[in-house]
Amino acid sequence: MRPVIDLAEDYSATTYEASPKLREQAILRDRTCAFPFCNRLARSADRDHITPHEQGGPTRSANLGSLCRRHHRCKTHDGWSYVMLNPGTYYWCDPHGTQYLVTPATTFLLPGTRGGPVVRARQRALASMRATAQGMPNRRHQVRPFTGEHAPASRTHQTTAYTSTGRIAGTGGTDPPPF
Repeated sequence: MRPVIDLAEDYSATTYEASPKLREQAILRDRTCAFPFCNRLARSADRDHITPHEQGGPTRSANLGSLCRRHHRCKTHDGWSYVMLNPGTYYWCDPHGTQYLVTPATTFLLPGTRGGPVVRARQRALASMRATAQGMPNRRHQVRPFTGEHAPASRTHQTTAYTSTGRIAGTGGTDPPPF
């Protein structure tokens, strides 16, 4: 049996890591990554301190958002910033000054901010993430081709045609496809 978690309650922890109750509250509250236009599930995302812990940001409900790893890095290293307006509702600002309102249902591009239509804003976001990714270190090891006795045996690819009724074409058999 699980205890009931109040999504509007302000839970806190004394450590950097969120307690299991605080973590579960953020997952249930956000449902998806809190970044504009992202729909990755919050359960597989990071818990981000909106005000960084190193700058005195507490580990508490009002200071934790769910960000997928890609957008967590974007926020931390690429000039994006956000604040929580209400539980599950976030106000974002990108490095170019474009502002977004992220709600549990959708993302809104706020009028009057720099930038054009949503498509252009997304393209800038992707370009800035690509630029950040290029500055990150490459793999430490090189992927080498298989050689010698450890090389996989050559395989011949056979294709089998199926009819719309699931029978193997040309055989008249009734066996369904192997999946």
